[in-house]
Parts: sequence; C-alpha cells; structure tokens
Amino acid sequence: MQLYAHAASIVMSRGKIDEGLKIGKAIEVQPLRVQNYQQKADVYFQIGVNNLNAKKYDEAEKAFKEVLNIPVVMKEINKKILKPISLTSEVMEYIERSDYLLKNYRDTEAIKKFNRLVFHSSINIEVNNDGLPDTWHMWNPKGSEVKSKITDQGILRFENSGLNRGGLITRKFTLQSEKKYILEIKLKAELNNQKDFDIYVFSTKGTTTQLKVQSLALENIYKMCTFNFITTKDLDNSQQYVRLDHKGQEAGYIEISEINIYLQE
Repeated sequence: MQLYAHAASIVMSRGKIDEGLKIGKAIEVQPLRVQNYQQKADVYFQIGVNNLNAKKYDEAEKAFKEVLNIPVVMKEINKKILKPISLTSEVMEYIERSDYLLKNYRDTEAIKKFNRLVFHSSINIEVNNDGLPDTWHMWNPKGSEVKSKITDQGILRFENSGLNRGGLITRKFTLQSEKKYILEIKLKAELNNQKDFDIYVFSTKGTTTQLKVQSLALENIYKMCTFNFITTKDLDNSQQYVRLDHKGQEAGYIEISEINIYLQE
C-alpha cells in the first residue's frame, strides 16, 4: 500500500488526476494506516490549489472539502477500534490550509496573505473526542483545573476553576529567526475578571518567549485581536507554539473561534 500511494503521488504530479485519485482505494484497504490520510490530504490539497489558480472554484471547493472530510472519516473509524488513530501534524497542516482557502478564496486580501500564512487553527477538528482540536494539548499544572470542549457551533471553549493558572497549547509550527509576524485571534469571554487571559508564543529551543500578551481585556462579544512581534535570532532547528493561559479561580469561560499567524511583508 505504501508503494501504491507513492505511485499515485507520482502520476498526480504528472497531471494524471484520475489515476492519482486511486489513493482513495489505498485508504479503503488500510484504513488504520495514518500515512494514507497524509497522502490523500496532499493530493486533494494540490488539486484544490490548481483549480483555484485556474478559477475553477466549484472544483476547488470539492477538493478542499475532501481534505476536511478526512477527520470525519477517521472519527467514525475510531468508534469501531480499541486503539484510536490520530491526525498527524502534517495532515493537520493540510486541513488547516484547506480550511483557510475554503473560507477565504473569494477574499482577495486574505488570499494575498495565504503564502505568508504560518498557522491557521481548525478549531472544530476533533478526532479523539478529548475536547481539544487535534494536535493541541492541555496545560494543567498542579492547582489548575482546566477543562475544554468544542461546541456544536465549532467553537473552542475552555475554563479554569482551579487556584493556579493553566491553559491550552496549539500544535507546533516553525517561525524564522529575526522576522516580523502578526498573530490574529478571534475570541470572547464570560468572566468575572475580563483580564484573566494571557497569550504567549513560545519556542522549544533558544530564547523561549517570542510574544507575551498579559491581562488582555476581553469582551463578551467576538472580537479579532491583532498582535505584532519579532522573533529572536536563535530559532534554528526549533519549533514554536501558542499557549493560551487562563489565570484560574474563575467560574466563567473563554471562547476561541480562530487563530492565524502570518509573516509580515
């Protein structure tokens, strides 16, 4: 099946679309092999981009929706097996980029920013039923009581009733050293203290903190907040992530609907 998938990728790169789409059969035969989903995501994402460039918008939509349907298929498979399969970071990146293009392909300014897009959250992607977008993690140090869920509207809601701060960690991504970036986050809150929320961009190596926004004043209506930051010079061979902190001792909640990070022009 691995050779079959590789062959499908080769013929796809040579323009033999129908033949390349046989990758779907590889998944039917080996539905538990995560690499097959990565191959399918790659194939359909490229089809979507090619059709978008050719202004074949209906065909582009169909292709991007095939990518977004991958976690739906995996979630159904997980209902039938003892050891659940998970989305990899590579598949998640294809899903995020497909989601971004599907939502914004008619927005000229958004498309201009696509090539500078580093991270886009697909909040409602949850294969493992753990209340978090796949490839995200919960940060729950001693004394914190962080809980999260994805609502029926596809919004990520989290709270922290503990005595200590805790929060959520996004999947890892890669930033370049000494470059200017923009972080966008769309969110709202129902808190007693509307400043109980911090945002950080951390690095796995070198200088840890790339961005620090503390005691951000939130509102009870959705608002897109934008922050500019410059990375440190020691990011070689490292990855970065966003950590969203709730300071705790609070019965209210925070809702997040979107996060984007772009390289500035």
